[in-house]
Amino acid sequence: MKLLVQSIIISLVIHAFYFIGQIVYGLMLTNSYVPDIVDSYESVAYLQNEVTFGYIISPIFLFVSFIIVTCLAALAIQLIKKWRGGREL
Repeated sequence: MKLLVQSIIISLVIHAFYFIGQIVYGLMLTNSYVPDIVDSYESVAYLQNEVTFGYIISPIFLFVSFIIVTCLAALAIQLIKKWRGGREL
């Protein structure tokens, strides 16, 4: 049970850093944005059709990534415990 709680906390911290990074990056892009009315339609079409992940990814992706990161964190904790000789972290 302790391993599960530790891995969930690690997964929450990793996802929190990711979202904070996305917010900071979005704020930086917003501050440096210069509108261009002439080419606006072409850039939207390009972003939606040409760029990878141009459309919004399913919200299930967040849940699946949380589960995967939690499992990887549990595996990392187990390996660290085994490497340290079974002592508590």
